[in-house]
Amino acid sequence: MNLRRYIGIPYVTGGNSFEGCDCYTLCRLFNINELGNNLPDLSTLYKEASCLDEENKIFKSWGEKLKTNWQEVTEPVIGDVVLFNFYNTPVHCAVYIGKNLCIHASEGSTSHTEPLFGTDWERRMQGIIRWKS
Repeated sequence: MNLRRYIGIPYVTGGNSFEGCDCYTLCRLFNINELGNNLPDLSTLYKEASCLDEENKIFKSWGEKLKTNWQEVTEPVIGDVVLFNFYNTPVHCAVYIGKNLCIHASEGSTSHTEPLFGTDWERRMQGIIRWKS
């Protein structure tokens, strides 16, 4: 596994490549390239949202629509998507890469690793989901 290729990717809202991506697309790129899990392309989520309220509605509908393809788990394994709560809605996600680390793509930054448990991220964690292939 070449984890370094996922560090330093510029954040681009709705981006869908190593040239620039958002948080979900980073999870998707990792899953496709490292694990062979073909997560659905949802790069239009942010493009469709023009304000926070609209973004919240889109994420809620995304969650409902894809529920059957995801399994909620309590212990993360490499490739799981970790959902984080802001404003009582899961509006950020990161990919779990093992050893208590996630790779995040966050606005205003390049992709980077941060610990999951024992940090502010743990407090904001809404759940851990695994794609059922």
